[in-house]
Amino acid sequence: MLSTQTKSIIEKTAQDLNSNNPFFQKAQSGELSEGQIKTYLNNILFLLEHTQPHLELAKKQSLEFNKKELAALFDEKIKEESGHDQWAKNDLATFDEKASEGFSKEIKPSLRKLITHIENTIKRDPHLYFSYITFSEYLT
Repeated sequence: MLSTQTKSIIEKTAQDLNSNNPFFQKAQSGELSEGQIKTYLNNILFLLEHTQPHLELAKKQSLEFNKKELAALFDEKIKEESGHDQWAKNDLATFDEKASEGFSKEIKPSLRKLITHIENTIKRDPHLYFSYITFSEYLT
């Protein structure tokens, strides 16, 4: 019952994001410049590069909290998620180097804050990170 409710919440949230998020709306209508897409991918790459360390931390914290089943789930995810950052690198490589209008290599401060928040959340309760990655995977 809880998993059905959770799935329903995730689906509704994903639908709302796709329908109401200005960035997603511009992406769907083709209004984003190559530079904006490159900036987005560069930030996604930064996030993906933190996935493995976050999963390792979550596994470690789970073991410290004597949550062996949760640690085993994170161990599986470590194997599954290996190399996903390469996808973003490959996508970035497809863009013309000169087509950079609107491109910024700077990682968005909000993303840096999210990374810190994720790390603090894992340290406090790795179950919450499992919920986060479940939600994130549904969106991607």
